[in-house]
Amino acid sequence: MNVEEREMRTSWKPILVAVDGSPAAAAAARAAWALAEAAGVTCHLLHALPEAWELPIEPRIETGLNPAELNRIAAEYARETIAGELTGFVPPEALRHLEIRIGRPVAAIAAAVQEYDVGLVVGGGKHHSALGRWLVGSTAHSLVRTLDVPVLVARDLPVPIENVLAAVDLSEAASPTVHLAEQIAALFEAALGLVHVVAPPPAGVGFPSSLFQVEAADRSREQLTRYVWPLTTCPDVRTNVRYGSIEPEIAEAAAACEADLIVVGSHGKGWFDRVVIGSTTERLLNALPASLLIVPVVTGRERRPARTETPHLALQTGAFP
Repeated sequence: MNVEEREMRTSWKPILVAVDGSPAAAAAARAAWALAEAAGVTCHLLHALPEAWELPIEPRIETGLNPAELNRIAAEYARETIAGELTGFVPPEALRHLEIRIGRPVAAIAAAVQEYDVGLVVGGGKHHSALGRWLVGSTAHSLVRTLDVPVLVARDLPVPIENVLAAVDLSEAASPTVHLAEQIAALFEAALGLVHVVAPPPAGVGFPSSLFQVEAADRSREQLTRYVWPLTTCPDVRTNVRYGSIEPEIAEAAAACEADLIVVGSHGKGWFDRVVIGSTTERLLNALPASLLIVPVVTGRERRPARTETPHLALQTGAFP
């Protein structure tokens, strides 16, 4: 291993993967464990349980037990069940270190991230109805809004990864997005592509669409060539500028290059933008055209405190709801 490879490996931090009994969680655990092995870091497998008073009481469990005892019984049952579902996906060593924790999901994930000095949180991806997402949100959405570490929503992610696509804009998000995408690609000697989408102007601005497309694309290429494309040191990086609606264009670019992983930067946005309009990142989470790695872009003004005030350390089930 040369000096550059050693530096690449030592720059990684531990990985935290949320697990449950679902196929999506098992596949995510397998990918996370392989990623951790390639990076030379530890991989923590955790599963969360609700508090005892939130759990349905099975007939075989005695009534009259106090909450602590109910938690213990439920945790033992969950450990046995989840370990059985993960057998064959991760090595026995990982199962021996499977943790079952009690508490609320997102705040507990933030606490676990701090406890283990985690650099990446991984979970399996699955879809929900639009109404369900709007009313209660998903764990993946909540994690992206809350955590200041990257979140990987894995959907049938193969390891080793062969193709990585980073979707970049002309903001401060470009640098961390390109950097992490390059790290992943270097880890597996994967092909790296960078794509930028020029969005059409809002309706009713009085600007001819065809003229805007030419002018905007030319200006974007000039800025990308000057500021963004040089961010990567990968000699064979593919660059692409597309025009149209951002999320569908990213999805099409990912399909065209058979991307295993899409890397995007997530900007801090207001409540109204996230819930009512939705950001590009959240639309990609909803569509999930491939495994999605979301890189937080948090400035000093936007920094969100991790909600670790709860004494409970928990992790939501591995397939993000």
